[in-house]
Amino acid sequence: MISLWQTISDTHIYTAAIGIGSLIFLFWVRSGLKPILLRFGLSEKVSDLFAKIGPVVAIIATILIVAGFGLADKGVAIVGKVPTGLPTITLPPLDMALWLKILVPALLISIVGYVESISVALTLAAKKRQRVDPDQELIALGASNIGSAISDGFPVTGRFFTISSKF
Repeated sequence: MISLWQTISDTHIYTAAIGIGSLIFLFWVRSGLKPILLRFGLSEKVSDLFAKIGPVVAIIATILIVAGFGLADKGVAIVGKVPTGLPTITLPPLDMALWLKILVPALLISIVGYVESISVALTLAAKKRQRVDPDQELIALGASNIGSAISDGFPVTGRFFTISSKF
């Protein structure tokens, strides 16, 4: 909080307005939209569907706002040109010094990632009374990360925050 306060003058006002507005909208959609739609006579299922598409609406609205008001020219960072086609398959650099330098941190990160993934899998499986094979989970996680590594993707793991009783 101290650091945030000290650098408050560096805040880009348009970007902050879009971010704060989006957060307020998303919190409102999650808790306030469904009761309003039910009062207007929509069914439970339709109201629930509209509440769940709130993030998509937020993305579309912010794209339209940025484009409509020319906010990219005023300093709002945008994704820009999205590359087309599939990523090229390339192997990571074979620099032994680099591999030795990242060996221990990568090992620790992979252990944490596996523990998170298997925990999420076990939690989801318990809800549906299914079994989880930890060996198969490890193989799938390893294959996913190899695929991610050779296609310039992000590391793959399961996350606890993906489990929600509301969604």
